[in-house]
Amino acid sequence: MARSSFFAARLAAILTTGLLALGCGDGKGGTNNTDGGPGTGGGSGGGSQGSGGMSGTGGMAVGGGKTSTGGSSGTGGSTATVCPAFDACGGPVVGTWKLPPDVICGDMTAGTTAPSSCPGYSATEDLQQSGTFTLSSSGAFNSTTVVKGTENFTYPLSCLGSLTCAELTTEMIASADPGATGSCVENTSNACACSFTFSQTTSQQGTYTTTGGKMTETTQGSISSPDTADYCVQGNTLMMHFTDPASGNSATYAYTRQ
Repeated sequence: MARSSFFAARLAAILTTGLLALGCGDGKGGTNNTDGGPGTGGGSGGGSQGSGGMSGTGGMAVGGGKTSTGGSSGTGGSTATVCPAFDACGGPVVGTWKLPPDVICGDMTAGTTAPSSCPGYSATEDLQQSGTFTLSSSGAFNSTTVVKGTENFTYPLSCLGSLTCAELTTEMIASADPGATGSCVENTSNACACSFTFSQTTSQQGTYTTTGGKMTETTQGSISSPDTADYCVQGNTLMMHFTDPASGNSATYAYTRQ
């Protein structure tokens, strides 16, 4: 499942704060979020609408191990099939389920917007995810997720104002989570060629309820409303169907019982 570029999002924040607000390129990037448990990440079920941290993924509907490549517009992602009507048959969900799930159909991805819509911007990423989430009989859930990978992007100097590639490197590392490494170097095409790697482990807890084939989840510490998804358990497979109320995009995922 395609996802928003973590470092591309940091770059957009740095350029907006540094060049537009301060005019000298010394603003900091946005704050770090955390990967969710079995939630939909602000009602979207994961991917770019999710509440994920470094990889931009969130909630239970987290895709993993996929590479998305952005073109000149900086938009990543892949074409997904449209989901048929989902049979929310319900069933017993108690147990431990593996992350990431398989993407059955649909696409929750909005894609990655090129920072400042700069012509000539391009980005690629190779991200992997592993982990589990557990739904207990008491109505509590917890999840542990490991996200790691590499992100590369090229940003023309003409779009950087007074910011140099070395200064961009400093800003990117400062705004990232601990352990991120990488650099931006000026290439022969008058652009900053950047490459960053990271590895992050996150945990989250909360509560959930199931009623009539619908799961509602509330993440501990979340300021957003509870998230919901249709679900159906068939043997050792948990099928979940998420719909983003803002865009109307939907996707169905399959989780395997561990």
